[in-house]
Amino acid sequence: SVNSTKISGSASTTGSFGTLNLGSTSPNIDFFAPANDPAAIRFTEGGTSLTELTYDGSHLRLKSNYANRDIFLDTPNGDLMIDSTNGNVGIGTTSPNRLLTLVGSTAAMNIDSADNAFIHLDRGAVNDIGEIVFRTAGANKWFVGMTDAGNYSDGSEFYIGESSGASGNRHFLIDTSGNIEFQAANAKISGSATSTGSFASAFFADSVGIGVNPAAN
Repeated sequence: SVNSTKISGSASTTGSFGTLNLGSTSPNIDFFAPANDPAAIRFTEGGTSLTELTYDGSHLRLKSNYANRDIFLDTPNGDLMIDSTNGNVGIGTTSPNRLLTLVGSTAAMNIDSADNAFIHLDRGAVNDIGEIVFRTAGANKWFVGMTDAGNYSDGSEFYIGESSGASGNRHFLIDTSGNIEFQAANAKISGSATSTGSFASAFFADSVGIGVNPAAN
């Protein structure tokens, strides 16, 4: 039975009610059984369904039904949120700017598999970008990935450089035939997969490192 202050019944009591009012004359929590969902709890505001927690026999689903009502999962040591406007997920941030954004003093991702482990970057076409960007304090520093046909060549090469899509400042390139190219400032070294030869001058130095005379192209 339900009255203004309590819900009561025996262990074998069965029955149903449409709406449960908690401290309000306006219903704000519904226990209901919608089509195809055996059990659900719905949170409403002014008669509008905002959030539903449902179980369909296989999955427990938390669903936001209303624009600008984000979903948060809060813990003492970190939060997760889903932005209702774009579906972006933020861990450690309430303003995720990508499909998944991690923010923290040590924002790290660990992939630990007892078998195979993969990271796949699958771009849509050769004129799209497929790369990993290394930044310092929000500023782009190095780009590693595949060339973008809209910026350089046919989009099939692997590169390391300082510009997105290999649009400029390319320091290393390798194509699908195994041809390679190194570039430093305005000088470069290039050759095919079967190239042999030598450089006119080279130095194997101390603290400076290893280098090649740019004039010996």
